[in-house]
Amino acid sequence: RARTDDETRLVEEKTKVAALISEAEKKLAVQLEKFEEERLKMNQEKETAAAERAEAQRKVAEADAARIKAEKDAKMLETLMSEQKLKQEKWMEEHRMLTEETLEKRIAEEKSKIDATLADAKAKEEARLADEQKRLVDAQLDQRLAEMKMKEIEAARIR
Repeated sequence: RARTDDETRLVEEKTKVAALISEAEKKLAVQLEKFEEERLKMNQEKETAAAERAEAQRKVAEADAARIKAEKDAKMLETLMSEQKLKQEKWMEEHRMLTEETLEKRIAEEKSKIDATLADAKAKEEARLADEQKRLVDAQLDQRLAEMKMKEIEAARIR
């Protein structure tokens, strides 16, 4: 009878251990699914950040092209001034200066917008990386807890 009781307890312990292992496996599966979701989300965020960077770089290129065009326009105005009367020369010089100021203001405004866009994209990327790091640390802690529980279960089973 003592042997039957021991065998019954052994079967019950095995059942408990199997249930605990099953629960741990379920938790690990859920955790793996969360990791995959986070990976997909991170990839999407990377793509979005890359698109934002590309757009900002395109705007910088446009601003540079506008600056180069403005410089060419200014040189052309200088050439025309030298061919005209003194009165026209004075007027053209004033006009050129106003044009350059306007273009410089526009370039400065566009550059400021681009810098703000780049700073925003960088801040978003840094925030995303910080969140990702936190998630990874949390996941490692969860995994360590699961491993510790498994060791406790194994130790309890050995006893």
